[in-house]
Amino acid sequence: MGSSIGVVVVAEAKAVVVDPLPCILGDDSSESEGDAMGASSATTSRSEEASARADHARHQFKTVDYHKLLCYNLEHNCFGHHMSEVLEERVALEVIKRGDALEFFQKELDRVEDEKKQLAVEASDLRIALWKAEDVKTRVESLEKEVHSLKATKELSLSWLEKAVASNEGLRKEIEAERSSSQALGAQVELLQKRLEDARAASVAVAELFFGWFKENLAKLPDFIGGAMDFGALSCTTNLCKTLGRMGCSHFVGLKGRKDLDGPSELGETSTETMKPVQNFMKYFWVKFGRADACSMAEAHHAAISMLTLITNILFVTSTSPSPNPSHHDFLALLSLKSHITSDALSSWDAASNDTSKPVPNFCKWTGVTCGDRRHPGHVTAIDLHGYGLGGTISQDIGNLTYLHFIDLSSNNLVGDIPSSLGNCRRLRTMNLSSNHLSGSVPTPLGHLSKLKIFNVNYNNLTGEIPTTLFNVTTLMFLRIGGNSFQGQIPSWLSNLTSLTDLYLVNNNFSGNIPADLCKLSNLTGFDVMNNKLDGPVPPSLFNISSITILGLAKNQLTGSLPLDIGFKLPKLYALVTYNNYFEGPIPASLSNASELQYLILRGNQYHGFIPREIGIHGKLKFFSVGHNELQTTKPTDWEFITSITNCSNLKRIDLEQNNFSGVMPVSIANLSRKLEWLTIGTNHIAGTISWVGMFQNLTKLTLEDNLFTGTLPI
Repeated sequence: MGSSIGVVVVAEAKAVVVDPLPCILGDDSSESEGDAMGASSATTSRSEEASARADHARHQFKTVDYHKLLCYNLEHNCFGHHMSEVLEERVALEVIKRGDALEFFQKELDRVEDEKKQLAVEASDLRIALWKAEDVKTRVESLEKEVHSLKATKELSLSWLEKAVASNEGLRKEIEAERSSSQALGAQVELLQKRLEDARAASVAVAELFFGWFKENLAKLPDFIGGAMDFGALSCTTNLCKTLGRMGCSHFVGLKGRKDLDGPSELGETSTETMKPVQNFMKYFWVKFGRADACSMAEAHHAAISMLTLITNILFVTSTSPSPNPSHHDFLALLSLKSHITSDALSSWDAASNDTSKPVPNFCKWTGVTCGDRRHPGHVTAIDLHGYGLGGTISQDIGNLTYLHFIDLSSNNLVGDIPSSLGNCRRLRTMNLSSNHLSGSVPTPLGHLSKLKIFNVNYNNLTGEIPTTLFNVTTLMFLRIGGNSFQGQIPSWLSNLTSLTDLYLVNNNFSGNIPADLCKLSNLTGFDVMNNKLDGPVPPSLFNISSITILGLAKNQLTGSLPLDIGFKLPKLYALVTYNNYFEGPIPASLSNASELQYLILRGNQYHGFIPREIGIHGKLKFFSVGHNELQTTKPTDWEFITSITNCSNLKRIDLEQNNFSGVMPVSIANLSRKLEWLTIGTNHIAGTISWVGMFQNLTKLTLEDNLFTGTLPI
C-alpha cells in the first residue's frame, strides 16, 4: 500500500508544485493550512498546529516508500530533520531484521551443510554396501562354483574309492598269490638244491664208473667203433630194402614176405648220418653177414647206445653243474665302478674279503649297496651314494647290474658322459644323477627303460635336445632336466607321458611357445620352465589342469594375462611364479580361492589395477611380491589387502616397490607377521608416518625411498 502511495505522490508532485506535502501525506489538511494562513495573528495556534502536523508527518513517513520520499526531500528540501529521524529509526529496524535474517540463513546454511555431510556419509555407506553386495555376490558365485566343484570332487573321490577298494582287493589277492608263489618257489628252490647235490654226487660216481670202464675197454675201442658203423649200415640197408620192395622194385620184391629180415624194429634205430655209406654196402652186406651175426651186432649196438647215453648224461651234468655264482657279475661290475672313482669315498669296498659263494655275498654289505631278498638273492638292486664326494666317471660296466631298481649318484663331482649301458638295466625305476658335472647328451638307449619312473639329471652340463626315445617311457612320473644347456623347442610328444606328475625344465635354452598339447598331462602337479627363452602366450588349456600345485613361468618373454578364474581352475595352487615376463591385466581376485597358496611372485610385469582385498584370507602366504608393475590405490579401501595379509603368520617377504600406490597405509600394517624379513615399498606415492617399522625386529631389508612419508624413522 505504501509503495503505491509513493508512486502517486511522485506523480502528483510533478503535476502540482504549489504545495506537495498534502499529496504526500494522503489527507485533506490543505484546507486547514489555508485557514491558518488567513489568520496570521494567531502565532501560538500556528506553532502548535505545525507541531501537530510534524508528528502526523512523522507517522505518515513510516508507511511511505523512503526511496521516493528521499528523492522528493532532496528536490524540495522539506522535512529534513523529521525524515532523518524516521530514516534512522527505520534503518535501525532494518539492520536488526537483516541481522536476524542473516542469523537465520546462517543456521539454515549450517543445517544444509550438516545434511550434506550426512548424505555424503550415507552415500559412502551405500557405496560400501554396494561393494559388499558385489563382493557377496562374487563370493556366492564362488561358493556355488566351489559347491559344484566339491560335488564333482565327491563323485570323483567316490569313483577313486571304489577303484581303490577294487585295487586293494586285487592287491590282497596278488599278495596272497605272491605269498603262495613264494612258498612254492621256496619249496622248488629247496628241491632244486637237493637235486643239484644229488646230481653232483651222481656225476662224480658216473665219472668214476665211466673212466674205469674206459680204461678197461680202451683196447677194444677200434673194433667197437667199426662194429657200430657196420651195424648202422646194416640197419639202414634193411630199411632201404623194405622201402624199395614196397615201392615195387623187382630186385627187392621177395623181401616183403621174409621174416628173417624184420628191419630196425629188431636190429635198432636208423641213423640218418649213415645213409651215404649204405650205397657202398648194398651189393655185399647180406652176403657177408647172416641173421645170427646181425642179431649179435644188434646187441653190441644196444651196448654202444647205452654207453653213449651214459657219456651224454655225464656231459649234461658237467655242462649244467653250477658255474661260478651269478652274483659274481655284480661283484665285478661294482669293482669296475670303484676303479673309475678317483676319490677314496669307496675305500670300504674291499675285493679281497668278498666271497660270492655265500648266500649273501659280502659286497651286499658295502656302503651304499643293497641286494635283493629271496627273489633276487645276491644281486644288486640299489646303489645310493648321494653326497659321498665321488669324483671321476661312471663305469660302463654299471649296465651289467641287470637287477638294479634304484641308483642315486646325485650331489657328487662326477664328470664324463652318462653311460649308455644303463639302458640294459631294464628293471630300473629311479635314476638320480643330479648335481654333478656330467656332459654330453642323454643316451638314446635310456628309452628302453620301460619301468623308469624317476629321471633326474638336474644341474649338470648336458646339451642337445630331449631324446625322442623317452617317448616310449610311458611310466615316467618325474622328468627333471633343469640347470643344463638343453635347447630347441619343448617337444609336444611329452604329452604322451600321461603318468607325468613333475616336469622341471628350468635354466635351459628352450625357445618357442609352450606346447598346447601339454594339457593332456592330467596328472601334472608341478610345471616349471623358469629362465628359458620361451615366448608368446601361455596356452589357456594349461590352466585347466586342476592338479597343478606349482606353476613356474618366470624369466621368459611370455605375454598375455592370467585367467580371471585361475583360482577356481587351479584350487590346489601352492606357488604361482611369473616374475620378469610381459604379463598384463589385473591380478585375479579368484586367487583368494586357492586356499594353499604360499608363494605369489608376480614381480616385473605389467599387471595393473588393484590388489584383491582378500588375497591373504587363508593365512598361508609366505612370499608376496608384486613390485615393478602398474598397480595402484586411489582410495583407502584399496589398501584392504594389507588387512587381509595380516592373517598370514608365516609371511616373510612383501614387495610392493615401483608401482602407483598412493595415500596413507592402514594402521593394520603394524599387525603383519613378526617373521617379516623383507619389506620393499619404495618408489610409490605413499604418505603418512612410518612409526610401525619398529614393530618388525627380524627385518633384513627395508626400502622406503621416493615416497611422501613424514616424521622420523624409529631406531
